[in-house]
Amino acid sequence: MDTKTALSIYQTYTLEKIGAFSKQQLIAQYAQCEEISKLKKEMSANTAATNKILRNQLKELERQEKQRYYKSLIFNMGLALKRITEQENENFRTFVMNLFIKPMLTYSKEAMDNLDEIQDKEYAMNILRQIEDASTNKLSDTFNKSVWSRYKPSVVEEELTKIKESISEKKKEIDKINSEYDKKVKSEIENTKTTNGCLTFLVFVIVYLICYHIISNFSQNENVFIGVSLLTGLIVGGSIYEILSKKMIPSKVSKDTNMLNKIEDEIDTLSMRITQIQTDFNNVSQEIMVENPHWENEINDIISLMPAAVK
Repeated sequence: MDTKTALSIYQTYTLEKIGAFSKQQLIAQYAQCEEISKLKKEMSANTAATNKILRNQLKELERQEKQRYYKSLIFNMGLALKRITEQENENFRTFVMNLFIKPMLTYSKEAMDNLDEIQDKEYAMNILRQIEDASTNKLSDTFNKSVWSRYKPSVVEEELTKIKESISEKKKEIDKINSEYDKKVKSEIENTKTTNGCLTFLVFVIVYLICYHIISNFSQNENVFIGVSLLTGLIVGGSIYEILSKKMIPSKVSKDTNMLNKIEDEIDTLSMRITQIQTDFNNVSQEIMVENPHWENEINDIISLMPAAVK
């Protein structure tokens, strides 16, 4: 697990979720115990009477494994506390203590409650009291003004995610406005085409009837005046349709440019905010590296003593 992921867990996970790591790891330890696995296989192949004996053996093995686990857990909490309190940089020490103190209290109490032997319980109680004493230390003004109080990668990541989601939503708003505009334009064009077609047909009919009436007075050949009337009607009607079609552009439908400009300005502001957050975090990270170049190793050493999430 990389340092950033680990910090994210201890800065954003609930105490209940972190505490569950211990129970998950104990279950995983049972599964890794060869004797327990062997007994379970035997139980699946034996009679009920035999299984009663095997179940008792299984319970005892699980109890022993559980005691071994919690002894190791409380010992590691003692080591973790020692690692933390030995940090020379006061601000870094406060940062690490603030990060791990609550999970350490949870794990220590869990170990003390589950250990059977009086000597083990007393040892666990002693470690728990030391951690409780350390947890009463208040954050100093020096720490609050230090770069460590501003180093919260998980908080930064969460804030960036929210801003990016907001930008995505605003882009959807723009797409919706453009889509509605395109639909209205398309509808207007279709309506205009229909209207133009009707007007063109009406012009054609009128021109045809006029020509037919005029030509029929000068010619007795019906085919001639019908043909001339049709041709004239088509020419005039076609010209009228062409003129009307050109008037469909530009569209009379207006786009809400004020709203679009407002949303685009909001997106620009949010994008600038992302850049600013990333710049500030990078600056903080650089300051930390200058102050304590090996801080990630120190954090990882302490994390290695904590129960890990079982995948």
